[in-house]
Amino acid sequence: MSASDVSDYLAENPNFLNEHPELVEVLVPPSERTGRNVLDMQRFMVERMQKTLGEVKDRQGEIVAATRSNLSSLSRIHAAVLAMYEPSTFHQLVEVITTEVAEILEVDVVTICVESVDTEPGKLASTSGVIVVEPGTVDDLIGRGQDATLRDELDSENIVFGGASTLVKSDALVRLNVGQKVPPALLAMGSRNDDRFTPSQGTELLTFLGLAMSHRMREWLERGE
Repeated sequence: MSASDVSDYLAENPNFLNEHPELVEVLVPPSERTGRNVLDMQRFMVERMQKTLGEVKDRQGEIVAATRSNLSSLSRIHAAVLAMYEPSTFHQLVEVITTEVAEILEVDVVTICVESVDTEPGKLASTSGVIVVEPGTVDDLIGRGQDATLRDELDSENIVFGGASTLVKSDALVRLNVGQKVPPALLAMGSRNDDRFTPSQGTELLTFLGLAMSHRMREWLERGE
């Protein structure tokens, strides 16, 4: 293939370099212009590289921001887990989960929902922060086989938050596997901000929190305290 063939092909396919931008990086630009009809390839390449560099910088900025956010979230999750080892009774543990953990994780409301057929759905008077829900609710809300789910479109009558349901605009629901003798349960964390929890966010840290919380609750229940 001669230079003339290449020239003719490019003339017939003016979008070739647009469709194959990676070739711009290996092309050698003309050192000078020799006439009005000479294409300024050097300028084209510089503009292309500047655009690519800008995209790389933007992407790096997003990665740095995401990394900082993840580190902050990780620190809060670790602090929440440590807080659960301070209570000396099961009821104090529940209180820490529904109050101190809420503050640590910077959410507006935290509840523990437990399925029951013996109690009317609603708030347990004997244990503040615990909500009784109908059998099957945990799988219905989180999904069978799933450990956590994030939602930003909520029903105003969302039962998992009791009287605070109208306040919550987005939430995180985490499955709690407390033991075979304990009915299905979940941890519900709600925020008044509709973008605090979204389905596009990861749930790995929340799943870890759910495992740690389940383990801690199981320890107290096995003691019978």
